[in-house]
Amino acid sequence: MQLLSEGPVIIYFVQDSSNSNKDMGKAFLACQDAKLKPKIIPEEELNDVPHGTNVVFVLQEFSGKTFKSLSSSDSLIVGPRCLYHCVTNEVAIPSNESPVFTMAMKGVIATASQLPQNRKEEIASLISYMGGSYTDKLTSAVTHLISDEGRSPKCEKAIEHKIPIMKREWVNAVWEASKIKDVTAFDEEFMKYKLPPFKGMHISCSNLTQGIKKENSSCCRIKWWHLHDRSGAK
Repeated sequence: MQLLSEGPVIIYFVQDSSNSNKDMGKAFLACQDAKLKPKIIPEEELNDVPHGTNVVFVLQEFSGKTFKSLSSSDSLIVGPRCLYHCVTNEVAIPSNESPVFTMAMKGVIATASQLPQNRKEEIASLISYMGGSYTDKLTSAVTHLISDEGRSPKCEKAIEHKIPIMKREWVNAVWEASKIKDVTAFDEEFMKYKLPPFKGMHISCSNLTQGIKKENSSCCRIKWWHLHDRSGAK
């Protein structure tokens, strides 16, 4: 099988000072079964092996000195769950510019609105680590908008084009879950992170009874601006 879009692949499972987890062992055996000839290498020997676009390093943690060092090389960095998915499904490793730890956000193209720049960068990294993509602009290709409020031109466009608006907690929840089990960002368990309609909006009304106002306020989680109409009714 061909894990890379071009040419053969060399796979190194990086062994750190901690004990390898079950995911590393599972991915290693899958590579052996697929005749990919994976190799195990201690992290202190990484400088002794060739690096390049046809070399894949498998890490059980996307943090620390080793991860930072390898991330600056031309080699591909993947997590064991990502590699296991690709090998067992006979698909190529994503050609993302960033390392890919899991495939939980495969097919996701996300953008964000009303979030600080550092939060956007954090979200973009996690989405890439899960096989998805992040863009600054809301285009027709975008599958999800991430925001904690519904008040912005991006949110209005997303609603108009029926693009789901998700809370930023959605990304973190999928990330944490994907590290311990097979999930996708589209799973039902993550739909609770969908932003409620009209979240953060202030809506005015007139000629409605207090009962109807209360009912709609509860359903939509909005705050009414109570205005007097011409008859003086609230």
